[in-house]
Amino acid sequence: MILFFVLLLLGGAASGGLRLAGRCLKALSDNSGMAIAGLVAFIVATGMMTMPARAAALSTACTELNADWGGAGRTLDTSTLLVGTFHNVPEDYSGFSVGEKISWTVSGQVTSNISGLSYINYYAGDYYNVEYYDSSYGPGPYATAGSYTFDGTISDFSLDIGINYQGGLDVASVSMVATCSPAAPASTDVTLSALSLSSGTLSPSFAASTVSYTASVPNTTTSITVTPTVTDANATVTVNNVPVTSGTASGSISLSVGTNTITTVVTAEDGSTTKTYTVVVTRAAPASTDATLSALSLSSGILSPSFAASTV
Repeated sequence: MILFFVLLLLGGAASGGLRLAGRCLKALSDNSGMAIAGLVAFIVATGMMTMPARAAALSTACTELNADWGGAGRTLDTSTLLVGTFHNVPEDYSGFSVGEKISWTVSGQVTSNISGLSYINYYAGDYYNVEYYDSSYGPGPYATAGSYTFDGTISDFSLDIGINYQGGLDVASVSMVATCSPAAPASTDVTLSALSLSSGTLSPSFAASTVSYTASVPNTTTSITVTPTVTDANATVTVNNVPVTSGTASGSISLSVGTNTITTVVTAEDGSTTKTYTVVVTRAAPASTDATLSALSLSSGILSPSFAASTV
């Protein structure tokens, strides 16, 4: 029975028939629930069966735009239009999510413009803050493309194409295809691409995957700065808990004689993933000014008075 279930489950996974396999699992679990549960866990863990990843949810506006402008998009052609009129197909959408992206391509042609008044055009934007538009009187083909990613500045967007058809012998057409894609997941990259000191040399040499370093400086070096550079431009970084702009030096860090631990923490774009790079900087002790002898003797004879370091 177990073998039958395994074959059915694997076959179902390969062919998309997971519902059938799931019903078999429910039926068999009454008699051998623990065995089946363990078997399924083994199958998933070893990669014999994988569950589909959940796609990012689109806003209603994004979904509606794809339905209206995806696929073949929208087209206007003078062969189906009434002469002497401006024709367009405006669509307005509201409620896009931050990170969603609209991409569009526009193509058209004014084959003839005998009247000199006919033209094709397009518009993309919110009519206030973000606007993309153009027109062509021809003659000849026209093509353009563009995109906009919602950053929180606006949440409404409109698309439109039009033909100003003013001459019965004028011939023109215009098309637009547009798609709306979901926001990309926030990056979890917490690596540095570079890390340097204003004095001393890192040991070992810097590598993004190496998080612990040492460096030595002379006693005359009383402070140091650290310059971290993040790999992902959207990551943030601190040095000894003080924010630093990527690629620029930190504030001056005082060094005591002996070891000094400096921590550089990178926080990923997702706001929760972090990585700590540690540099232990050793500042040398000051040079000695002791010029005394600890002993003085002769090969023959006796010193008088007896030797003392302070007696010269």
